[in-house]
Amino acid sequence: MGRTSLYALLTLLSCLPHAFSRCPKQCSCVLKSGKKLVFCSSGNMTLIPVSEMDINIHELVITAPPNSPNNLTIGRIFLKFTNLETIRITRSGVPAIGDSSFWPGRRLRVLDLSCNSISFLRESDFNGLKSLQELDLSDNEIFAAPSAPFRHLPNLKKLNLARNKLVVLVPRFFYLLLNLEELDLSGNTLGQIEPENLQDVKNLKVLKVARCRLSEVHPIVYQQLPLLEELDLRDNYITSLAPSEFRHLPNLAILHLDGNVLSSITEGTFHGHKFKVLGLSRNNLSSLSEHAFTNTSIKMLDLSHNRLEYVLEDTTRPLSEILEILNVSFNDLGNQAFFAMVHPLKNLKVLQATDLLVKNLSPGIFDHCTNLRLANFSRNGLSDIPLSVILALENIEELDLSYNLFSNVNEITLEAFSNLTFLRNLHLKGNPIDCSGCLIMPLYQALNESQFFDPNCSDENCIKCNSPSDKSGICVKDIPPEQLYCSSGKYDRHYLIYTSQVGLIVAVSIIVVIVCIILVIIIIYRRHIAHYYTHEEEQRAWKGMYENPALAPSGGVHYSDDKPTFISSSDKVDENIDELRRSHSIMR
Repeated sequence: MGRTSLYALLTLLSCLPHAFSRCPKQCSCVLKSGKKLVFCSSGNMTLIPVSEMDINIHELVITAPPNSPNNLTIGRIFLKFTNLETIRITRSGVPAIGDSSFWPGRRLRVLDLSCNSISFLRESDFNGLKSLQELDLSDNEIFAAPSAPFRHLPNLKKLNLARNKLVVLVPRFFYLLLNLEELDLSGNTLGQIEPENLQDVKNLKVLKVARCRLSEVHPIVYQQLPLLEELDLRDNYITSLAPSEFRHLPNLAILHLDGNVLSSITEGTFHGHKFKVLGLSRNNLSSLSEHAFTNTSIKMLDLSHNRLEYVLEDTTRPLSEILEILNVSFNDLGNQAFFAMVHPLKNLKVLQATDLLVKNLSPGIFDHCTNLRLANFSRNGLSDIPLSVILALENIEELDLSYNLFSNVNEITLEAFSNLTFLRNLHLKGNPIDCSGCLIMPLYQALNESQFFDPNCSDENCIKCNSPSDKSGICVKDIPPEQLYCSSGKYDRHYLIYTSQVGLIVAVSIIVVIVCIILVIIIIYRRHIAHYYTHEEEQRAWKGMYENPALAPSGGVHYSDDKPTFISSSDKVDENIDELRRSHSIMR
């Protein structure tokens, strides 16, 4: 270490005692980006040790592990801590905030009192906090409050009241929160939101009302929030959406309707909107209107956990140039419907398609999806994947084919995968892999050599044998080497190719034998013709002899096809033959 560096280190160490003149024993004190931070997380605290703290601290964090919560109360204990910018007191059993507890709080920007036992809010709880921008009161037991409990927080931008016990919002509950941009009311059993509840937060950009038992949202609520960019309506009881339901929200970019009871999406529901995220998962959708997304822009669409069976190709065509992430997992889509949904999407980068009824990937399905980076086809009925489909995934980085019906992956298919330049992860776990004989050799070699298989085999990603029984449950990579040899005792990495060649050789051999038989028949036939013409003169002589009655044998002769047929009694056969021979000698 150089002298200059050593001097700088000694100087820094000498400054630390001055930076933190005091620090509580049960806490740690650090200097972070020039700010003094006190962090207390051991638990079982019964008081906040402000008397042991440096009054110049900027951030105070007090929390506890779940099994050792604190038991704290808050009063006017921060009067001297004028530099405090952030206070986080969580998991501490705080029952109430208290009158002017954080006074003067001139520089306080963030106040987090989540995960406590606060049950009631008072107007005086936030006295002096004019600079406060974030207030987190989530996971408390707040059930009531007077009108305008936040009137002393004119610069508040983010308010979190999620998972409390609010049943109703009193009139002007958010009075004077003119700069509020984010409001989270999720997890309160409100049942409904009246238009007057939100009339004081017209600059709101994010509204979260998930799990609030809402069956609808009054249209006037939307009219009062023209700047809204994100709306979370997850896990409510909404059964239908009116045409142009969100027409008063021109800036809406993130819409979560997941976990409701929607049965259909009508034409024009999202007309004119440009969504970064549209969530429609966990509903009762069985089909989509042909024009459900007409004149709509969506980058991420979640349709998972529905009952979709029937989809036209024109349904997703309006999204062909824009949609980047699509999740259709856990639906009843078959081969044709899945093809119709995916085929038009030219800009698709992420496709989640697990637990469908897809038994094969139709050739051409990804011809337009040249930007696809991640595809998940796990838990379908795939037993093979066409080479044309693999080659179309030219930019794929991760492909999940786990828990399908692949009994093996041949060498040709694995070679096609190896030609995908960007492929880094290929998942095949959970398939009924056949590890018999030489069949497993290509996959075994790929697991040890290819860049797209995880070299560390664990239970989470291990590709295991399903058969034969003596290898069932064994990771393919762990098969003993002596069991990787073919019946000849010689390692054969091209077994599958040779098997196909044997079939070809047998077929060619059969064809050659048939051709030879045909040639033999032709030769025999030609010889027979030649023999016929060679003895034609002799046959004519015989015919002329029998046409002379004087030379004919007794009993006569019958001609059939120019050949003589004798008709005589059996006891004169020898005599006729001798006579015929004598006559033939006379003629000579």
